[in-house]
Amino acid sequence: MKKVLIVIFSFYIFLIILMPKIELYFSLEKFLKKEKFIISNEIIKDKWLFLSLKDGEGYFEGIKFADIANIKAYPLGFFNYISIENIIVDESLKEQNIKEFKCQVLDFILNNPPRMGVNWVCTMDVAIRASNMLIAYDMFIQVDSLGILDDEFKQYL
Repeated sequence: MKKVLIVIFSFYIFLIILMPKIELYFSLEKFLKKEKFIISNEIIKDKWLFLSLKDGEGYFEGIKFADIANIKAYPLGFFNYISIENIIVDESLKEQNIKEFKCQVLDFILNNPPRMGVNWVCTMDVAIRASNMLIAYDMFIQVDSLGILDDEFKQYL
């Protein structure tokens, strides 16, 4: 039994190492191009267990929206993981993103009063939603130089 498990595990590791990661990335690029999203000028490196993309630029419908410092994609068979480090959003989009976040949160709060409706039935969903809102708030408040996320908005969180 031990030998069988070792053979299966070894096969799995070799499969991950020999997986055509760059070809998978190009397939993803084709899919994203249909959605009018393009990553260009990136440096692609196939590592043993992951694919690394560095120094890319993100475009949506031909408009540059971000500089991408580093993305690592780990295609591990049943569990895929992407590590994104240091994406710098274009200055012209920061204000728009913060306003959109504020509108989304206020819309959710106004249309889903606490403890009323389907969005409050499962405690796990409530916890995930609350933590996502607070993490996003923390990220946006750090770049909010115009004071869009003011104290009045903070009361609702």
